[in-house]
Amino acid sequence: MFSNRKVFIMCFLGIMLGDMAPVHGLVHKFEVRRTSHTRLCTNKTLLTVNGQFPGPTIYARRGELVVVDVINHSHQNITIHWHGVKMQRYPWTDGVNYVTQCPISPGKRFRQQIVLSNEEGTLFWHAHSDWSRATVYGAIVILPPKTHTYPFPKPHAQVPILLGEWWNDDVEQVYKNFLAQGRNPKVSDAFLMNGQPGDLYPCSKQGGARIVALCAPSVLANVVRTVWGGAGDGGGLGGGELGIGEGQTRSGDLGEGPMGLGDGGGGGRRWRMVAAGGAGGWGKGGEVSIPVAISSIPAAKVVFPAPA
Repeated sequence: MFSNRKVFIMCFLGIMLGDMAPVHGLVHKFEVRRTSHTRLCTNKTLLTVNGQFPGPTIYARRGELVVVDVINHSHQNITIHWHGVKMQRYPWTDGVNYVTQCPISPGKRFRQQIVLSNEEGTLFWHAHSDWSRATVYGAIVILPPKTHTYPFPKPHAQVPILLGEWWNDDVEQVYKNFLAQGRNPKVSDAFLMNGQPGDLYPCSKQGGARIVALCAPSVLANVVRTVWGGAGDGGGLGGGELGIGEGQTRSGDLGEGPMGLGDGGGGGRRWRMVAAGGAGGWGKGGEVSIPVAISSIPAAKVVFPAPA
């Protein structure tokens, strides 16, 4: 027979580990360093992961254990936070500096384990140290188990959309000025969609974000908001659906329109969605529907070309 002490220890371990151990997923490598990028006619070095802006997208399935080796090649401390992941009974690598873990020092590496439980959908990871999160971020797409189906008609494609901001000035200096002056920080120079401004901004004609749907009845756009301060903070839609038919254009100022964007503090910036083409349509109803759950959207153009 087990002693009371052994039974207590076994019960304690059961509580700590949960009902089922997570399944191991892929091991990812995040190399944090400064790399050169150009937006709005301005070239500067940004803190990035694997040289990408935004960073790489992680794909996993519900209940998996995702392992990320973070290697800090930069000159500053860094942590990576997994926004929206519960990290139940394993907060030690949640990435909140000086709360759940110490920051990763320059030249050091740290293995982070992301323990997924019942999360599904699109979340995002980001740096959790000062304003490095303005450039160090990316999506986490958590799929259902292979044996499960979608709770809605299966889309023909899934497109993660990350909304962010761009400062022509160095983000670190913007943050330091904000602390020194004790007032609102400088507003960003542009909103971004997947790291790109729209064609309403200078030097952006060739680099705008483009989403292509060919002969597809539905395209699921997984929208992740990564706007840090400045215009557009505050209210937001929170959920809903925007349908756009072939040949239609939808646009408006932040704070108005069918998407209910932000709190109206857009400073004249606009969003626009375009469905190119003439007669005909995509699938039933001749339109592409995009489920959205966002608080603001940049002045970027989303193009749905006509079927070939």
